Amino acid sequence: MAHTPQHGFAAPELNKPILSSLDLITPSNAMEFYRAFKSLTRDSLVGELEASGRVVRTGTENFKMALDFNKPENLFRVTADVAVVDEDTPITVTVDNYTDDGETLSAPEVGLSFVENTTGIIFEVISVNKATAGAHTASIKPVSSEQIPSGGVTIPAADAEFISRGRPNVQESSFQQPGEYEGYSTMENFVRIIRTNKQYSDLATMLSLIEFGGRSYYDLDSDSITKQHIDKKERALIDGVATDAVTSTGNQNTDAKGLVELVKTYGTSLDGGGSGETLNDAFFLNLSRAIDADGRVDSYRGLIGSEAYYAIDAFLKAAGQNVQVVINNGSDQDIKVIFDYMQDFKIYGVDYNFKKYQYWNPARMSGADSAKSLDAYKMLFIPQGQRLVGSELRDFLRLRYLDNEITTDEDRLNKMDWDGALFNRNTTRHGQISITSYMGIEATDIDAFVFAQLAQP
Repeated sequence: MAHTPQHGFAAPELNKPILSSLDLITPSNAMEFYRAFKSLTRDSLVGELEASGRVVRTGTENFKMALDFNKPENLFRVTADVAVVDEDTPITVTVDNYTDDGETLSAPEVGLSFVENTTGIIFEVISVNKATAGAHTASIKPVSSEQIPSGGVTIPAADAEFISRGRPNVQESSFQQPGEYEGYSTMENFVRIIRTNKQYSDLATMLSLIEFGGRSYYDLDSDSITKQHIDKKERALIDGVATDAVTSTGNQNTDAKGLVELVKTYGTSLDGGGSGETLNDAFFLNLSRAIDADGRVDSYRGLIGSEAYYAIDAFLKAAGQNVQVVINNGSDQDIKVIFDYMQDFKIYGVDYNFKKYQYWNPARMSGADSAKSLDAYKMLFIPQGQRLVGSELRDFLRLRYLDNEITTDEDRLNKMDWDGALFNRNTTRHGQISITSYMGIEATDIDAFVFAQLAQP
């Protein structure tokens, strides 16, 4: 089926613009805007965050996001096979994973016990050498002769994982020994500058277009800047990438990443090894395994490309009674209605609430062929709820907006500027208007987010 291409165009000037209501959006009244103008929002995730008040002011272009990769038990992996001869022969292993980027912090410490994941053999650490970053060594040996198979056993490095069991064998009148600590971290993202421009000539406000009821081009086009800015802001903050090769005058490179790139970099990404995932029962089983392993929440809201949506719908219909449909009438119902979340289901213990994300439907947005588009096969799962970060209960997903103390800009999520004689400013007979947003996306515990790219048929 052929799709009608989008007939819009780019040009230096048109006619007198309107004063955009986007300039009125602040964290306190955004919900009222999106409720009143929901026809402009499509299904904008950024608009949803603004409307629900999940926005935080920042005074710098870069900001930190909390990372908590901690598990209840520490673990270390090794660089070479582990040959276990008997309970009396120490084995020297080199640690392969570290807590910090400088590779100076690792899990082994003298006296700690570790169980090897694939064999169940428990080892005691009898010495460590952490003098060289990235090359920590530990001398370990089994704690029980009864666990050693006759003739010994060799544990392949690819399988060997040593899980802490703490100190279960301390002596009477025990004394203080090295402890185990959680390794919190942060990652950095940046605010990016997103701007939408229009310029109208005087005649564009005067000449009547008979075919359109005698309205001028200005009358027809003047309210489109608000919708355009919502759309472009969505694209930048969800699908935007860091850039290093931008050269056009007026543009600049940025280290800001959109949500998808953040998840692909730091979260869970399922892409079938680059060829795309097949949507079947195994896909949801592996997805649940990843979510259960993360251990934070079992309720996700999803953005689904159009072709992925059709594939999920077909899967659910075929699954029949194996999938539990969930009816949710919770306190977030207003958000769900405005921003078009359309289907709930539960599979393998995880609740999913997702929508057909029209920004990943090129046929709807531009007239391009969705069946050939990578976007149409994308899926992004966002954990629901909050996390305790320090003493603050924080949403998993928030916006950061850069603000200043200028009276006209303070607390504005989107800045509107205008100039020209059509606005009674200066003498040139035109009108200029721009909307600018200084925003970035913040994801707390990004490893709880999941991105999937389905295979194209």
